[in-house]
Amino acid sequence: SQPEPQPLDLAAVERIRADAASANRRALTEMEVHTLLSVFGLPVAPAQSADTLAEALAVARRLGFPVTLRSDTGESAPHLPVPEVRGRLRDGRMLTRAWATMIGAPGNLHRRLPVIVAKERMFTGSENVAIGICTDAVFGSVITFATQCAGGAADVVVLLPPLNLRLARDAIRGQGMLTAWPDGDTAGAATEALARILVQVSALACAV
Repeated sequence: SQPEPQPLDLAAVERIRADAASANRRALTEMEVHTLLSVFGLPVAPAQSADTLAEALAVARRLGFPVTLRSDTGESAPHLPVPEVRGRLRDGRMLTRAWATMIGAPGNLHRRLPVIVAKERMFTGSENVAIGICTDAVFGSVITFATQCAGGAADVVVLLPPLNLRLARDAIRGQGMLTAWPDGDTAGAATEALARILVQVSALACAV
């Protein structure tokens, strides 16, 4: 057992669902995903949407450089088949050049393009971790956990929600992905951070 989490703003989640349903969309935009994860307390980088270069520059100044630009693809931008990402933009000139590259029209910087401007954080001594929610034919929603996405990983842990911290810690230790870190304190802190994320993902899976 564990204490109940703080009450969630499920009204925001319902608005996202209703917007997608009314437009007959089967996928969320990047900004909708960002909002959804934020509602459940998942540690996403500060980000805002922007449609023009001027808006992107203003957002970047508010968030603080360096930033990453990501095209908000999907049905909202069918002309971009895959998301484009431009990272480590340290100032306005780098952002302007990245914007011109993304829109494919260097001479027309006023062209509108749905993008996400996200604060970029530099990490050292990091490990890649992929957490997902899949629909199993027998069990329904399950949580996958591995060093890479479930589609390409050879050793994927599958967890049944709801999770508590003890179940999450056991899954992480069973995966053994943090055993390579020589610093026991660092590995312990990483285990706790990952365990909290897994529990938050579990809350998302149970709620929606």
